[in-house]
Amino acid sequence: MIETPLFHISLLSEEEADHTTLNPKVAEEVLRRHNNEPSSAPSLSGEWRSQKDFFQSQTPACMLLRDKIVETSTAAIRELAPPGETRGQRVNFEGWINVNPPGSFNAPHNHYSDSISKLSGIYYVAAPENCGALELLAPQSYWPRNPGGRYTLEPKAGKYIIFPSYIYHWVQPNASAEMRISVAWNMRF
Repeated sequence: MIETPLFHISLLSEEEADHTTLNPKVAEEVLRRHNNEPSSAPSLSGEWRSQKDFFQSQTPACMLLRDKIVETSTAAIRELAPPGETRGQRVNFEGWINVNPPGSFNAPHNHYSDSISKLSGIYYVAAPENCGALELLAPQSYWPRNPGGRYTLEPKAGKYIIFPSYIYHWVQPNASAEMRISVAWNMRF
């Protein structure tokens, strides 16, 4: 018998050129919400998550980041979507903020069932060293012959990562003494 590996999955990443100016302003607005709103999802690990309302934010820095996310994501869609897949269709964005204090993590999950998202993304606002890597799990990793299907990315402030929504992923525990702050989003078209 001949074993043939199947399927290639693309992941896109890019660094925001203006992140050293933008991120402190976004972090200030995010922490104001973090300190005044309960988490939208119960957590056993201690992370805080906003409502899925990031793209409706009216605060100046978050509005600027929102526009940059839309621009970067639109380019990603052109790169990743099959030809003609989005022609004439509106892209809908749904985003939220994650704040992970020391020791917290995000358990394995995917975003495909979130209203049938096609692509998902993350942008790192604050990512101190050892704050918990993003680990993407290969779709076939549940099969016994393919147990090692993992791809790990260290977070970096100002970095965008965009990947297919059906990919299971998780965030390793934050081993730093500071908070990791990210904005996550789904795209439907």
